[in-house]
Amino acid sequence: MNSILNLIRATPLAYAEELVKAFMISALRTGPIPSHLSFVMDGNRRYAKKLGLPLADGHSAGSNALVEVLQLCFRVGVKQVTVYAFSIENFKRPKAEVDTLFTLLKEKLLLAVTEKQFCESFNCSVRIIGERSMIPADVLKDLEKVEADTAKFTEHTLFFAFPYTSRDDIAHSMRSIVQKVENDELDNFWSY
Repeated sequence: MNSILNLIRATPLAYAEELVKAFMISALRTGPIPSHLSFVMDGNRRYAKKLGLPLADGHSAGSNALVEVLQLCFRVGVKQVTVYAFSIENFKRPKAEVDTLFTLLKEKLLLAVTEKQFCESFNCSVRIIGERSMIPADVLKDLEKVEADTAKFTEHTLFFAFPYTSRDDIAHSMRSIVQKVENDELDNFWSY
């Protein structure tokens, strides 16, 4: 009986919340919409500690908030979103927390594909960017499956930087440019 009463009470509030979101999305669409936004997943540990929750609950709350933000971004018309989800420095955290982060990412991405709750409804492909060699093999296999399963979706792209660092990104870019120069793939690169 309590669950029915809670549902009845929550329904008007949920409906009002959706109306406000729809209004805000309509208002935002009247102006220029960026084609690409980036978000850094930060503060989940502080959030958990502040509320006296286990760290895993903080990370879970952060991932749930991210899903809501992504839905709004795509509904507004943003075409690409990059989520900086796991810094290489995060490997210095306790193994249990690192494992939780890997598991959470894998579960959320697999859920977005298998239940077609997100990727199909937003016509969104998922791409993993970052240092793949640092991702455990079993997690990488699942993430690559998500990439393959969502490759057919072309309206939106969700990039997950996992794991990343700015220093590593610069080094990777430099190695890539050197390789392209060595392979004569940058004919016009030096003509500017």
